[in-house]
Amino acid sequence: MERKSKNSLIIGVLVFLVLIVWAILHFFVFGGKIEDKNLQLKKLRESNAQYDTASLNAQLDTLKRKFVALDSLLALRKYNVPIDIHQSKFYSFLAAQTPGLSDLSYVNMEYSGMEMEGSFVVQKYKLSGQSSFSELWRLIFAIEESKELKKVKGVSFSQNVVFDEDKSPYYFVNFSFEVRVYSSPDDRFTSSKFSENDLKAGNIYNIFYPVIRTEIEPNIYDLLDVKNSKLLALLPDGAFLMDERGRTYVLAEGDEVYLGFLTSIDRENNSVTFVLNKGGVIETVTIRLMQESDPSQQQETTR
Repeated sequence: MERKSKNSLIIGVLVFLVLIVWAILHFFVFGGKIEDKNLQLKKLRESNAQYDTASLNAQLDTLKRKFVALDSLLALRKYNVPIDIHQSKFYSFLAAQTPGLSDLSYVNMEYSGMEMEGSFVVQKYKLSGQSSFSELWRLIFAIEESKELKKVKGVSFSQNVVFDEDKSPYYFVNFSFEVRVYSSPDDRFTSSKFSENDLKAGNIYNIFYPVIRTEIEPNIYDLLDVKNSKLLALLPDGAFLMDERGRTYVLAEGDEVYLGFLTSIDRENNSVTFVLNKGGVIETVTIRLMQESDPSQQQETTR
């Protein structure tokens, strides 16, 4: 047999074997599966043909409008509950509310753990420290009134008198309380549009400031100490006085003295009157001009 004929025969045998393998796979191995898939494809085409694309788009637009309306309602609510809030967010919130603390004030923060309260996740923080009453009031107001729900619990307050380097007293408050920060595992209670509430606290009465104080601020500005002072003369532009240490002052009405002010100069009665605030006790002190015939100091004090 010639070589060319032999090659043709081999190729023919290979083609025949390939056809046999294809036929076995098509009719016996994959035949049933292909028919099933073709049937499923036919059913899907028939099912899709039943849907109205325009109607589906209209339903989608309606759902979008409802979402926007619900989102706007959530945004208008005073409080929202965010999704899975991180601890760093509360740290940032607290730092934003305490930028102007005085040098003698401080706030310590400690993370206390997490618990479930109904369907909400609650992160607990303990805040403690000392501050002025107004600083503490602004901090608590910001926590309670913030957009993302937070609550103050377990409050403990006490009065604390702090002295600065000039020995001036400041009436501070020692505080300790728990802050509960709420979050939710889903977005039912939050809005995609976040806008913080107005956290500017109004002024309230300082219940920790004593009406009568035992701590009297020092005379750091060397003002006239009215106690045991003498009125030496009445001048056209004011009164000439000397304190018990021999220092002299010329004061006009309204001038400041230690713990008070010179309120009036009575030239007819040769006297001056001061109003002093000694730790919450208001005193009116009148000093009369010294007379040569009566060298004793004429000083009267009324409360």
